[in-house]
Amino acid sequence: MRRVLTAAILAFFVAPLILCQSGTSELTAGERAALDQLRGIAEAIKKCPAGVTPDSDTLSGSHFSAPINVIWDIERTQSYRSPEIGYIEFISDSSYPLSKTVQCKKNDRKCIAWNQAVAETNAMVAALPTRRMVRYEFDFGVHNLEFTRALWKRENEDATHWQAASLGNGCEAQAVLAIGK
Repeated sequence: MRRVLTAAILAFFVAPLILCQSGTSELTAGERAALDQLRGIAEAIKKCPAGVTPDSDTLSGSHFSAPINVIWDIERTQSYRSPEIGYIEFISDSSYPLSKTVQCKKNDRKCIAWNQAVAETNAMVAALPTRRMVRYEFDFGVHNLEFTRALWKRENEDATHWQAASLGNGCEAQAVLAIGK
């Protein structure tokens, strides 16, 4: 009798766990393809090199690191559009060049105004984050991934501080844009 009771208790508590786990771990072929795409994008981002922004950029000469600590995963959401999203997150370090002031002649108002503008610009540049988290989100569809948005925040801020960001045109952006190719 005791063995029967023990078997019944085990069946009652363990069977639902086994059924639940086996039902969520199986992916369709399309979902597997989307998962492979997400993994491939993350691997491509890991290979992106450090660099310097071109001279035509607003902050030309800015140095940025290769992506650091690249991670990817899939999350369940409350969205009707896509019940699951894939995401890739990484850290990016940057340094920005400061402009130099010039030696002014006494009472040269244009030169003094120039130096004041340079000082104000340098103060704004100095306030830019040098280490930031970047996050790319994708709808995790039945057949593939669809890029939905790029976000950034300072590294030490919590998840409520994510801000919209441009995808840009660097190596990381090229990895994301290569989804359907």
